[in-house]
Amino acid sequence: MRFPIVLCAVMFAAITARAAEAPSPSPLHRNYTEGEKLHYSIEGAHYQDGKKNHDYNAQAEGIVVKDSSGVFHEEVLWTKAQAEYDDNEIILSSAEVNIAQQLSLDPGFRPALPDLSKVHQALIGPITDLLTFYTDDYLAIRKQLRNAGDHVFIPRQNANSWAGGVKIVIGYDCVDFDITLSSMTNDTATLHVRHQPPAKGCSTQPPAEWMSKPVTDIANNWFEVQKIADSKYDAAAGNEVFDAELKIAIPAGAIKSATMHNPVDMEHRICKDLSLSDCDAPRRSKITREIKLFVQDSIAVE
Repeated sequence: MRFPIVLCAVMFAAITARAAEAPSPSPLHRNYTEGEKLHYSIEGAHYQDGKKNHDYNAQAEGIVVKDSSGVFHEEVLWTKAQAEYDDNEIILSSAEVNIAQQLSLDPGFRPALPDLSKVHQALIGPITDLLTFYTDDYLAIRKQLRNAGDHVFIPRQNANSWAGGVKIVIGYDCVDFDITLSSMTNDTATLHVRHQPPAKGCSTQPPAEWMSKPVTDIANNWFEVQKIADSKYDAAAGNEVFDAELKIAIPAGAIKSATMHNPVDMEHRICKDLSLSDCDAPRRSKITREIKLFVQDSIAVE
């Protein structure tokens, strides 16, 4: 099962390190309260060529912590997760789901991601999708969007990896960010974020030469190689976009809810070697993911 997910930890940290100090807080600024508790519920549906073949739902509990330097972050502990792959249901045990993740919208925080090679397949989607929403919000804050209609475009050719190294041995994409503060009221801001392929493609060389040929009318920006049965590999390249909408509580700055529409037009081949040179005939396919996030029990939101 593929996870066409934009994993933004590397990009997030790099932009954080380079960004200039903001002259004054954005109205989207996250006003953390130490000890604040949050409950996350996230669900995803995965379709291939119009037929659902995977879905997940997961829950996590978070608490806001302030370190000795005054920087806030959220200690997020995943508590429940289940998924269905081609009618086979997976319900994770307490040991499998007990994964900690640190998130923050504080500009002084440097994010870290759990080692995905040690994460159950059913949790990779929830972990990385939640990080994607936080990255979108973080960038809007850093770029000082203030009023309805404010817009910023952030080019980014560097690769963002979701490969765990066990089943998915190669998995990465690259996207530009097109961010709009579409509405602002006294209590809610709405962000629209489009993650789109860079015009010149990714800065990273594709895993195989045949993956360089565009699947659509623009450069490929999504690549994945997955181990399958009989020592073979399912290798794919394609064109990916994300359309995300986030609802932000004002003045707390906490994410209240978010949705994501994530289609990928791809070509894939079954290969007998990891060099992807001995492969069957190519096949075209379309993946679509629909993600929903709900955040509750935030003291700041109440």
